[in-house]
Amino acid sequence: MIGDALTLAAAGALAGLHSASWGAYKDSPYEPFKAGKYLRSVALGVLVAFGGALFLRVEGVNTVNLGVMYAFAVILERAVTELMKGYIREEPQDKYRIPSTVHVLGRIIKNRRKRLFTGLAFTLAFIVFTTFMFGITGMGSSNRLVTGTLFGLTGGMLIALGGGLKDAPIEGFDRLKFMRSPCVAAAAGAFLSQYTSEYGLIMLASMGLERMVTEAYKSFVKTRAPGKFKAEKPADRMWIERRGVFAVPYIATWAAFILFLGHTIAL
Repeated sequence: MIGDALTLAAAGALAGLHSASWGAYKDSPYEPFKAGKYLRSVALGVLVAFGGALFLRVEGVNTVNLGVMYAFAVILERAVTELMKGYIREEPQDKYRIPSTVHVLGRIIKNRRKRLFTGLAFTLAFIVFTTFMFGITGMGSSNRLVTGTLFGLTGGMLIALGGGLKDAPIEGFDRLKFMRSPCVAAAAGAFLSQYTSEYGLIMLASMGLERMVTEAYKSFVKTRAPGKFKAEKPADRMWIERRGVFAVPYIATWAAFILFLGHTIAL
């Protein structure tokens, strides 16, 4: 049990390190790099891994593939971070083209109480929906590939809708961009369905793997500045060269995910 707990903690820490590394690589030339922010994702990854494991136990899941758990921790870390940024954190928005604080049709909700209420309502609705998805059974193990694709597609649609509500009022609606997350997550669901038969977990882990794949493209393939910033040119050109240091843990955490797929732990 202690060994499984340590393994779970390691998976959560690496999941947080993964998202911290892509974020630092992508954003450091456009906003000051902060080591505390980087390490926060690692610590948060550990916390959400244990929180996610507790949720799975409540849903009757006693064992889980470690790679699936890793992807699950990635989306939990991202979700908690975005909730904090959007609904709790007070931050000047001058540097952003797309506000990090929650907004309706581009207008920021300035009343903190309203923001907190909206964030709480959104979180509860997502938990209820996720619990419902975990309750779905009997779709047939012989159609696991199809089932995985459908549940991955569902998770991808949630990401696309959330991104569309946040970005479209500012930069317009892009059909190809909107469909990217559902398509990637559907493929992720088909892949992850070979490692778990829990439908709700496939949906959530597919969302995590979709973020991993999409952010790999956005961080390391695209050459344009992140769309959330007003600045189109780096504010600190020194980080154009220095940011390569973040590629090392990023690649290492991808390798860890692949290795984790070959292992199962008890919750």
